[in-house]
Amino acid sequence: MSQSTNILNLDVMMPEPRKVVWGGREHDVLPMTLEQFAYSMRLQAALHRAQFGEVSEEDLSVIYKILHAAIPTIPQEDFSRMPMPALTELLTFITGGVESEDEDEEYPEDELGEDLM
Repeated sequence: MSQSTNILNLDVMMPEPRKVVWGGREHDVLPMTLEQFAYSMRLQAALHRAQFGEVSEEDLSVIYKILHAAIPTIPQEDFSRMPMPALTELLTFITGGVESEDEDEEYPEDELGEDLM
């Protein structure tokens, strides 16, 4: 007979602290909340539209909300001035898409699936 767990310790599930460097300063990246996760779904749609030059004020608002919630120590004006490659990498990093230290990691083709290549 298996033992059931009577206590769920969520403290042990907290992600490791992460940081970004911008303007010569380290900034803490706060863990994603449920609200940010919902915004990240809208972010994907906004980024898709941006590829075709269709960025709305609402799209920009979603992007700023995600960025500011994750890194409140960087002012919105700084996000506005970031070069697109840096901004893209930052959004990927804070939404959990890619760890920037693992950029050179390669994945075997059979793990990617043909529809993703």
